[in-house]
Amino acid sequence: MKPDIQERVRFLRSVSFFSSLSEKDLSDIAIWSSRISYKKGDVIVREGSPGKGLYILISGKADVSVKVGSEKRIVGTLSANDVFGEMSLIEETPRTSNVISNGEAECIYLDAHILREKMTSHPAVMINLLKTICRRLRTTVQELRGF
Repeated sequence: MKPDIQERVRFLRSVSFFSSLSEKDLSDIAIWSSRISYKKGDVIVREGSPGKGLYILISGKADVSVKVGSEKRIVGTLSANDVFGEMSLIEETPRTSNVISNGEAECIYLDAHILREKMTSHPAVMINLLKTICRRLRTTVQELRGF
């Protein structure tokens, strides 16, 4: 296995989303993943663009914002090991927010089709996906109650 692929496998293993996968499954995902670097201000995900995959922040931080009327509102900050774009694994609808790097950052990008294939044969990955979505929804509801 190539050093970069081995590094991706080690990283993926550290992300709770993939904790139930075998070394081979992690290798399969790592081989089909892309590693992307971003600079401060780079748009990683654009609200309204097609959702076709999942991102995992390897390093750095990124702000999550949504458009409310004519202004952008920051609704969260992502850091290393955070997963985003997970809704694209369930439905191929436009992105619901912007994710913008607020410094040097690196992500792993995973295509939704490949991950759906893994979820079919590994239900625990689907359960982890649902837990992630539920946690985010709960956080959003709690924040809305504060308004």
